[in-house]
Amino acid sequence: MGCMEAEIIAVGKELLLGQVTDTNSPYLSRALLGAGLPAVRHTVVGDDEEALVECIRDSLARSCLVVVTGGLGPTEDDPTRAALGKLFGEELVVNRKLLATIRSRLKRRHLKLPERLSRQAEIPRGARILPNEVGTAPGLVFEEGLKIVVALPGVPSELEWMTEHQL
Repeated sequence: MGCMEAEIIAVGKELLLGQVTDTNSPYLSRALLGAGLPAVRHTVVGDDEEALVECIRDSLARSCLVVVTGGLGPTEDDPTRAALGKLFGEELVVNRKLLATIRSRLKRRHLKLPERLSRQAEIPRGARILPNEVGTAPGLVFEEGLKIVVALPGVPSELEWMTEHQL
Protein backbone atom coordinates (compact mmCIF):
# COMPACT_ATOMS: atom_id res chain seq x y z
CA MET A 1 0.00 0.00 0.00
CA GLY A 2 1.26 3.50 -0.81
CA CYS A 3 1.59 6.56 1.35
CA MET A 4 -1.72 7.63 2.87
CA GLU A 5 -0.91 10.39 5.39
CA ALA A 6 1.16 13.54 5.69
CA GLU A 7 2.24 15.81 8.53
CA ILE A 8 3.17 19.47 8.41
CA ILE A 9 5.75 21.11 10.66
CA ALA A 10 5.92 24.91 10.79
CA VAL A 11 9.22 26.27 12.10
CA GLY A 12 9.68 29.59 13.86
CA LYS A 13 9.79 31.19 17.26
CA GLU A 14 7.58 33.98 15.92
CA LEU A 15 4.83 31.39 15.33
CA LEU A 16 5.09 30.00 18.87
CA LEU A 17 5.01 33.47 20.40
CA GLY A 18 1.95 34.46 18.40
CA GLN A 19 3.80 37.28 16.64
CA VAL A 20 2.98 35.79 13.23
CA THR A 21 -0.01 33.68 12.25
CA ASP A 22 0.80 30.36 10.58
CA THR A 23 -0.97 30.59 7.23
CA ASN A 24 1.34 28.02 5.60
CA SER A 25 0.00 24.92 7.37
CA PRO A 26 -3.64 25.45 6.29
CA TYR A 27 -2.46 26.28 2.75
CA LEU A 28 -0.36 23.10 2.62
CA SER A 29 -3.22 21.03 4.06
CA ARG A 30 -5.51 22.17 1.26
CA ALA A 31 -2.82 21.42 -1.36
CA LEU A 32 -2.15 17.97 0.09
CA LEU A 33 -5.85 17.15 0.31
CA GLY A 34 -6.25 18.20 -3.31
CA ALA A 35 -3.51 15.70 -4.18
CA GLY A 36 -5.32 12.96 -2.25
CA LEU A 37 -2.92 12.95 0.68
CA PRO A 38 -4.62 14.37 3.77
CA ALA A 39 -2.58 16.01 6.50
CA VAL A 40 -3.22 14.31 9.82
CA ARG A 41 -1.22 16.67 12.04
CA HIS A 42 0.13 20.21 12.17
CA THR A 43 2.99 20.93 14.55
CA VAL A 44 4.77 24.18 15.35
CA VAL A 45 8.33 24.09 16.64
CA GLY A 46 10.62 26.99 17.51
CA ASP A 47 14.01 27.79 16.03
CA ASP A 48 15.67 24.90 17.85
CA GLU A 49 17.67 22.36 15.84
CA GLU A 50 17.39 19.49 18.32
CA ALA A 51 13.65 20.01 18.82
CA LEU A 52 13.17 20.07 15.06
CA VAL A 53 15.16 16.84 14.55
CA GLU A 54 13.02 15.15 17.21
CA CYS A 55 9.80 16.52 15.71
CA ILE A 56 10.65 15.35 12.17
CA ARG A 57 11.75 11.93 13.47
CA ASP A 58 8.46 11.53 15.37
CA SER A 59 6.45 12.61 12.33
CA LEU A 60 8.28 10.14 10.08
CA ALA A 61 7.44 7.35 12.53
CA ARG A 62 3.72 8.06 11.94
CA SER A 63 3.48 9.34 8.37
CA CYS A 64 5.21 8.78 5.06
CA LEU A 65 5.35 12.44 4.03
CA VAL A 66 6.54 15.27 6.25
CA VAL A 67 6.43 18.84 4.95
CA VAL A 68 8.53 21.34 6.91
CA THR A 69 7.91 25.01 6.29
CA GLY A 70 10.28 27.71 7.49
CA GLY A 71 13.71 27.80 9.06
CA LEU A 72 15.56 27.86 5.72
CA GLY A 73 16.62 31.50 5.92
CA PRO A 74 20.12 32.95 6.12
CA THR A 75 20.36 33.64 9.85
CA GLU A 76 22.05 31.59 12.55
CA ASP A 77 18.70 30.77 14.16
CA ASP A 78 17.26 29.15 11.01
CA PRO A 79 17.62 25.45 11.94
CA THR A 80 16.02 23.45 9.13
CA ARG A 81 19.04 22.71 6.90
CA ALA A 82 21.21 21.66 9.86
CA ALA A 83 18.39 19.62 11.42
CA LEU A 84 17.80 17.72 8.18
CA GLY A 85 21.52 17.11 7.80
CA LYS A 86 21.69 15.72 11.32
CA LEU A 87 18.56 13.60 10.87
CA PHE A 88 19.79 12.01 7.64
CA GLY A 89 23.47 11.84 8.67
CA GLU A 90 24.60 14.25 5.95
CA GLU A 91 27.01 17.16 6.34
CA LEU A 92 26.19 20.62 5.06
CA VAL A 93 28.10 21.50 1.90
CA VAL A 94 28.06 24.59 -0.29
CA ASN A 95 26.23 23.87 -3.51
CA ARG A 96 28.17 26.03 -5.96
CA LYS A 97 25.46 25.99 -8.63
CA LEU A 98 22.88 27.16 -6.10
CA LEU A 99 25.25 29.86 -4.81
CA ALA A 100 25.78 31.10 -8.38
CA THR A 101 22.01 31.20 -8.91
CA ILE A 102 21.50 33.27 -5.75
CA ARG A 103 24.31 35.66 -6.77
CA SER A 104 22.88 36.02 -10.27
CA ARG A 105 19.39 36.75 -8.99
CA LEU A 106 20.72 39.46 -6.65
CA LYS A 107 22.94 40.90 -9.37
CA ARG A 108 19.90 41.33 -11.64
CA ARG A 109 18.41 43.42 -8.84
CA HIS A 110 21.70 45.35 -8.56
CA LEU A 111 22.39 43.91 -5.10
CA LYS A 112 25.53 42.29 -3.71
CA LEU A 113 25.42 38.95 -1.94
CA PRO A 114 25.64 39.55 1.81
CA GLU A 115 27.81 36.88 3.46
CA ARG A 116 24.95 35.65 5.61
CA LEU A 117 22.79 35.06 2.53
CA SER A 118 25.34 32.62 1.13
CA ARG A 119 24.37 30.28 4.00
CA GLN A 120 21.29 29.41 1.96
CA ALA A 121 23.56 27.55 -0.46
CA GLU A 122 24.77 25.29 2.37
CA ILE A 123 22.62 22.21 2.06
CA PRO A 124 22.86 18.66 3.34
CA ARG A 125 24.69 16.38 0.92
CA GLY A 126 22.16 14.11 -0.75
CA ALA A 127 19.27 16.58 -0.68
CA ARG A 128 17.40 17.23 -3.88
CA ILE A 129 17.06 20.97 -4.45
CA LEU A 130 13.77 22.63 -5.36
CA PRO A 131 14.57 25.94 -7.06
CA ASN A 132 12.88 29.05 -5.70
CA GLU A 133 12.21 31.70 -8.34
CA VAL A 134 10.61 34.09 -5.85
CA GLY A 135 13.23 34.16 -3.08
CA THR A 136 16.70 32.88 -2.28
CA ALA A 137 16.00 29.91 0.01
CA PRO A 138 15.69 26.69 -1.98
CA GLY A 139 13.35 23.90 -1.05
CA LEU A 140 14.88 20.53 -0.16
CA VAL A 141 13.67 16.95 -0.61
CA PHE A 142 14.93 13.86 1.19
CA GLU A 143 13.75 10.36 0.38
CA GLU A 144 14.55 7.36 2.53
CA GLY A 145 12.74 4.22 1.55
CA LEU A 146 9.05 5.06 1.41
CA LYS A 147 9.47 8.14 3.61
CA ILE A 148 9.80 11.66 2.19
CA VAL A 149 10.66 14.95 3.86
CA VAL A 150 10.09 18.16 1.91
CA ALA A 151 11.40 21.44 3.34
CA LEU A 152 9.91 24.64 1.95
CA PRO A 153 10.53 28.31 2.72
CA GLY A 154 8.33 29.92 5.34
CA VAL A 155 7.63 33.09 3.37
CA PRO A 156 4.05 32.52 2.13
CA SER A 157 4.62 33.90 -1.39
CA GLU A 158 7.68 31.64 -1.84
CA LEU A 159 5.88 28.62 -0.41
CA GLU A 160 2.89 29.14 -2.69
CA TRP A 161 5.08 29.56 -5.79
CA MET A 162 7.03 26.42 -4.95
CA THR A 163 3.95 24.27 -4.35
CA GLU A 164 2.44 25.47 -7.63
CA HIS A 165 5.61 25.08 -9.73
CA GLN A 166 7.85 22.51 -8.03
CA LEU A 167 5.64 19.90 -6.42
